[in-house]
Amino acid sequence: MKIEFAPLNIPLERRLQTAAVLQWVFCFIALAQCCLAAFVLLCLSDLWPLAALYAGWLLLDWDTPSTGGRRSQWVQGWRTWRYFKDYFPISLVKTAELPPQHNYLFGFHPHGVLVAGAFGNFCTTASGFGGLFPGLSPHLLMLPFWFKVPFIRDYLMSGGLVSSEKRSVSHILSRPGGGNVAVLAVGGAPEALEARPGALTLQVLNRKGFIKLALKHGAHLVPVFSFGENELFDQLENPAGSALRGLQERLQKLMGIALPLFHARGVFQYSWGLLPYRRPIRTVGMCPVSKKSLQYLLSQPGGGNAVVIVVGGAAESLTCRPGLHSLVIRDRKGFVRLALQYGAALVPVYSFGENDVFEQVLLEEGSLGRWLQGMVRRVLGFAPCLFKGGTWGFLPYRTPITIVVGSPIPVPKLFCPPQETVDHYHQLYIEALEKLFHAHKTQCGLRPTDQLQII
Repeated sequence: MKIEFAPLNIPLERRLQTAAVLQWVFCFIALAQCCLAAFVLLCLSDLWPLAALYAGWLLLDWDTPSTGGRRSQWVQGWRTWRYFKDYFPISLVKTAELPPQHNYLFGFHPHGVLVAGAFGNFCTTASGFGGLFPGLSPHLLMLPFWFKVPFIRDYLMSGGLVSSEKRSVSHILSRPGGGNVAVLAVGGAPEALEARPGALTLQVLNRKGFIKLALKHGAHLVPVFSFGENELFDQLENPAGSALRGLQERLQKLMGIALPLFHARGVFQYSWGLLPYRRPIRTVGMCPVSKKSLQYLLSQPGGGNAVVIVVGGAAESLTCRPGLHSLVIRDRKGFVRLALQYGAALVPVYSFGENDVFEQVLLEEGSLGRWLQGMVRRVLGFAPCLFKGGTWGFLPYRTPITIVVGSPIPVPKLFCPPQETVDHYHQLYIEALEKLFHAHKTQCGLRPTDQLQII
């Protein structure tokens, strides 16, 4: 293997960034062992009274990791973490306002090998979490095992890390007054075994305990995706069923932690080592489909923000079936009004093949079943479609989906647009959407005679 050495004339700033990440990797891999060894040596030395005093303190403080921890603003604000953030770099993207009167459960995805994005954004002040979300205090959940090791437990808690035990999460989410955030890597240790560049495998389908906790305490659920998290390390191939994967899974069940065999680059060479690659991490939270959320996104200065809304919503899903091209849009003008209020260009987007991935049991208008579907949609906000895929299963058919993005429709910025203006641009949008459909339908497998139905 050819070794690529780092050049000698690297700026001091980058050297400091590498040093910051090096100490962070050391903390994950070896600091617990060093702390345990130091405690044992202290017990066996003439300084054993200090070890006895710490042991007493440990017993008194045993439940602290499960009752909110003990964060230190001083530790979280170390300049070291700014260098750590800039190494990748790590950024945090806000997509919605999170009022501090509520408690929140952040579902963090994907876990990655060492959850670098979660640590950089939620355990330090380097990425500006406090400025983006004033009044919120994040707590990153970590396996209880780490809080049983002397010395390192105190260091971890100083960064806002707490135990991932059920009672720990309940303590955070049940605090009165709001402003508390529990950050959970939902996929946990098993997901770490899937982390490698290019992979986006999430362990979430059968993980519902965090949903139950959020419901139990009335906490708001916030999905968080960390783009680039899986790009930081390579991992030895461990396909399901292999001897290595079997050993890793047995160790994970026994110890509660995953042992991915990862590698990336070194300190003075780029070919092999345990330092992560310098690849950007961009942590993004999904936003709720509320008027307030859309207003926030469209009002951001500097441009560059795109809001993607399924205009037809739940009502449109009740009419979809293979071969049908009907859109519920004729009386839906609120999105046009919002675009006018903020001067945001309207861009029609059509997804050819979207209606062909499932069959649906279509209930006639006026039938009891359709009435029940409509009632559930009005109460819960989503439509309970009776659908099926291949061979009466729930997997979609293997059918191409082609998404075509149309040309933008410039709109003026009007704080209170009159209804005539809204109607005008709504009609322009429908015409642009129909033009987009007919211009691309034959290229996407439709017949020249197929028509778009506007409802």
